Amino acid sequence: MRSLSMNTTLPDDESRVMKLVTDFNEILDAQDMDDFPLEEPKMAVEFLCAALKPPALKQTVITELKRTMPKSTKKSVKVFLDWLRSRVSAFLIFESAIQRTTGADGSQAHQQSKPSNASRNNARFQSPRAGAAAVAPGPKPSSVGSGPGSAGTKLQGAKKSSTPGQP
Repeated sequence: MRSLSMNTTLPDDESRVMKLVTDFNEILDAQDMDDFPLEEPKMAVEFLCAALKPPALKQTVITELKRTMPKSTKKSVKVFLDWLRSRVSAFLIFESAIQRTTGADGSQAHQQSKPSNASRNNARFQSPRAGAAAVAPGPKPSSVGSGPGSAGTKLQGAKKSSTPGQP
């Protein structure tokens, strides 16, 4: 079953899932195991899960099967495939967004670097005077509207009550 994997070049969820099932059935036919999904449905579901691509989808499906899905999903290939189709459909929505942000191949590494802790640590252990000397004192900003006859004076003259509901 090592050669079984989901074709990620297909554009929609239905195509991807059906191609996976077709490939799975071809492998079973070659091994003369046509009844395998009926005799061992749980193992067939495990093989199909192992063949899922990309790894993010595979991990999500496996985790969801372990945690939240009823056992009927794991014990019936048909129920599993119906459920899988909806999961692949939901994943494709996000896959297209991921490809737009990381590039068409999706293999680019996240290139933003984290800020180093060295600059923060150095500033933390400096004396307060050394930190203050580094910043040149400049002129104090003048307060806007502080002159006579300005709009700021008019606003300052009207006091508002801090108690709600009172003028």
